[in-house]
Amino acid sequence: MKGEIELVQNKLIAHVLLFTEKGYLVIKRTEIKGGEENVYPGYWDIPGGTVEDGEMPQSAAIREVFEEIGQ
Repeated sequence: MKGEIELVQNKLIAHVLLFTEKGYLVIKRTEIKGGEENVYPGYWDIPGGTVEDGEMPQSAAIREVFEEIGQ
């Protein structure tokens, strides 16, 4: 409908800039994520993702690091 405003649902995300004795942890974005095309495939990024309902951002950031490094 002309003149209608479309509302966009915001989502909370948490990322981690992790420094170790070997340097910063960065990951390369994959072509496919969760069965769908990923945004900016092939680009370097830091681990992170969506905070789930009832989850604290710090906990989400830690969970995402372990999910994305495969441990």
